[in-house]
Amino acid sequence: MSLIEIKSLKKSFNDGKENKINVIRGIDLRIEKGEKIAIVGDSGCGKTTFINLIGLILNSDSGEIIINGRNVLELSSKDKANLRNAFFGYVVQDFALVEEDTTYQNLEIPLLYSKKRYSKREKDKLISDTLNKVGLSEKINEKVKFLSGGQRQRVAIARAIINNPSVILADEPTGALDGDTSEKIFSLLNDLVIDGKSLILVTHNEKLANYCDKKYKIETGVFK
Repeated sequence: MSLIEIKSLKKSFNDGKENKINVIRGIDLRIEKGEKIAIVGDSGCGKTTFINLIGLILNSDSGEIIINGRNVLELSSKDKANLRNAFFGYVVQDFALVEEDTTYQNLEIPLLYSKKRYSKREKDKLISDTLNKVGLSEKINEKVKFLSGGQRQRVAIARAIINNPSVILADEPTGALDGDTSEKIFSLLNDLVIDGKSLILVTHNEKLANYCDKKYKIETGVFK
């Protein structure tokens, strides 16, 4: 059984209006454990919409997303939110960090939404261990706004993996970084896949896309 199986996924905007836009027109995809998948395509082709559908941030119009044998699109909003926090880790281009907070405080956020309750000692250890994985343990008490772009993205990756998700959803994670830093960030993401997680990477960077096990191009709402 695949880790995730997507069947006939569709999404449109402005439904029922003259300016209705069919963004995702029926996509099928299987994602296996430990697999790296790249999603490429021109700007506005629906890459971000597609990854947001997979991560249960957006609701699809129709289709199925099957995880552990169940179509998760049938779950309640609360159950979707719980699954999203536990199963997926999200990394985006602009980092989406709380700039005025410290690295520690940013990593603490997903733990507050976790079903598991941590003691202060357990939480401190988990945050410290996660920062060690991304090579940022010395920045634990530093405000995010004082970090470099590469350091911020590593904080974002640490936040994404702190709940030990099965899948990392990375939407242009190197888009705001220079070439050398981009390579280092992708190498870090690759290490997470080697550690047993799966990676779905949305990118304009063909070099990074070619490092993945599979590459799919979205064009007019379908894979080409």
